[in-house]
Amino acid sequence: MEVEIQGMPQSIKSKYQTRVKSSKAELQKWKKQAKDLHLSGARQELFAGRSNAAAADDPYADDEVRSQRTRLLQGNQTLADSTRRLEDSQRIALETEGIGADILTTLRQQRGQIENARDQLQQADGSIDRASGTLKGMIRRMYQQKIVTGAIITVLVLLILIILWEKLT
Repeated sequence: MEVEIQGMPQSIKSKYQTRVKSSKAELQKWKKQAKDLHLSGARQELFAGRSNAAAADDPYADDEVRSQRTRLLQGNQTLADSTRRLEDSQRIALETEGIGADILTTLRQQRGQIENARDQLQQADGSIDRASGTLKGMIRRMYQQKIVTGAIITVLVLLILIILWEKLT
């Protein structure tokens, strides 16, 4: 589960890390308590001797044994609850990992779409630049042709005026 937590986003990662650490610590505590109770029971049974052989057969004969049994059962119950919570946490972590994988897939697709759109915009920008250059060239030629036409008209008018002046004078 710790490996799965490392793959989680930072926003929820610390929450789950704290939960896992506390659950592990609680699990270790209950395991140690169950082991201690088991060893304590075994030690008492060993040192009870033959005089308490009949009492050793009855697990409820001694109040201390009964209280130890109760504590052991409580420890086992707490251990089972902790295990269930850890399994739930693991299930949630796996679900979160699946959702994260789906989100990453969607983001990857969207990134591809954005990159394609950017490439198309760059191509369109290049085409617009070429068209703009072509239009500027056409406008420049138009002005040149207007100037040339105006100059030709002016020369022709001057020639006509000169010819008329020569004929009238």
